[in-house]
Amino acid sequence: EQGCWAIDDAGYWHDLNLVHGDFSKLCTDARLEFNQASLFYMGMVIVTVSSTRIIVRWSISNIDSRSLEHTIAFLRSRRQSPKVTIEYFFGAWERRTVSDAGVAAMMLESADRLRFATPIIKPFVKAMELADIADAHRTIRKGYQAWLLSEGRLSRDPEGPWQGLMRRALVFGHDYREESLVYRYLGRQAALIRVKGRRWARSVIGKSCGRALDATPAGDVLSDVYDQVVAGFEPRFDHVRACIPRADNEVEWVSYQRLLMPVVDRRGKSALICMSATTPEITIPNPVQNAADALSPGG
Repeated sequence: EQGCWAIDDAGYWHDLNLVHGDFSKLCTDARLEFNQASLFYMGMVIVTVSSTRIIVRWSISNIDSRSLEHTIAFLRSRRQSPKVTIEYFFGAWERRTVSDAGVAAMMLESADRLRFATPIIKPFVKAMELADIADAHRTIRKGYQAWLLSEGRLSRDPEGPWQGLMRRALVFGHDYREESLVYRYLGRQAALIRVKGRRWARSVIGKSCGRALDATPAGDVLSDVYDQVVAGFEPRFDHVRACIPRADNEVEWVSYQRLLMPVVDRRGKSALICMSATTPEITIPNPVQNAADALSPGG
């Protein structure tokens, strides 16, 4: 059966389909409902079932262990199941997708150890060696290759080194009124746009990174090396983990690899290209990262 339910500590399945009706909107409506006190603070688990995916949502610090036990039993009963997306709140939203319900059940069994942990809500940036790019995400590798081939020059040549890459890039330029680098261009497929949305992208042209990220601590921490990279004219490769406000105003933990590349644009002015790829393949040990690790089977 397809639909959306909230599972309480007694194992009762509260039918959210009766409340929302339109199944095409269940995922969005369930998330909104989950943030209301009636669900969030009562320790329930929200389960959405479709023909292609099961989504399980809960708050680590608020969950009732009995609700979790009933959810685990449900997942174990789904021997032939689609993929399972686990969404848990631990200071911000974290998402993991696993191959089947059995693996998801193992991850939920590990969740109780996190109930009394305290997440550190701040961005983490770890500078990596440029040699590490050889094992990085494909987007990062191709961006670095383009920078080397272009010798740090940005052009619109359709046959040039940057061909096909700028749709995934962010470009920053100097604005002396802002006394910092500001957004000049945001590619339609840039990783940040997938989190923040296209409406946000249209609104931030001419804004500094700190202002564009809604004055969150992430904005300044993530951009404080931009000027250094431009001045030194040397790329920088980072692993990053930060809380980023999404288009729906929820805050999500985003893990990604980031390549900062100083360039000279076609007018001879200094600029900065940022290419990012969201991936769990980062090396940042911190309490929130450990939370994700603890939810791994056998973790």
